[in-house]
Amino acid sequence: RIELVMSQEGDFKTEAEAFEAKLHLKDPLEFKAVHHGDMSAAQFSNEAKAMEVLSDVAEVLKVYHSASLLIEGHTATPPEKMDKWAHDLAHSRAEKVKAAIVALGVEAQRLGTVGLPGHLGSGKHDTVLKITSF
Repeated sequence: RIELVMSQEGDFKTEAEAFEAKLHLKDPLEFKAVHHGDMSAAQFSNEAKAMEVLSDVAEVLKVYHSASLLIEGHTATPPEKMDKWAHDLAHSRAEKVKAAIVALGVEAQRLGTVGLPGHLGSGKHDTVLKITSF
């Protein structure tokens, strides 16, 4: 369900994009659809499926017990709707994933979150998991 992908030197353009590895989710985490202006609280479309995938993530983090993970919450927000609500939704998705991983036994201080709505992220309803240190 997940794949550990090591970064290659030159994979990133800036220092801010630097990471050591990604945990590629073969089954992406799906969130319930929301419309612009609705409450921006993130909910998984299928909680059981999401927890299966995230349990694999937690197991990798238990093997690499000193690794730090950056969780990026992304949205498919169009440019004309990039506002506080879009940022809040993206951040809420990242925090939802973090809470689930913490519930699976990983220390919260090892997990960072950032919301990257629309063109600031992938432009898709997506979650990206980057290992920033081992």
